[in-house]
Amino acid sequence: MMKMKIDNKRLICKSVPEYYFLEKSSKKANTIRIETSEEAQKIRSAFIRGVLKHIRVINTQTNEHFEREITDISQVGGCAGHTMIVISWKQEE
Repeated sequence: MMKMKIDNKRLICKSVPEYYFLEKSSKKANTIRIETSEEAQKIRSAFIRGVLKHIRVINTQTNEHFEREITDISQVGGCAGHTMIVISWKQEE
């Protein structure tokens, strides 16, 4: 499984088809991720500093992808050195 990565002001992650299509259609304009606390802090910090502006979500089966402007990255929980974050984006018009 691919970990999220930051590439050229863009966060890149993968999503399984059942969620991918909801996310792409903006019926679900966010994704929940569990990362190490260190990685979650790095991602949130990059967003706050304006380094991270967009998200690219890739379908795990077809490699089709879409990009959206990130509107928020929130920490919503954590346990055993891992942090749950919600990444939200602007819905496509």
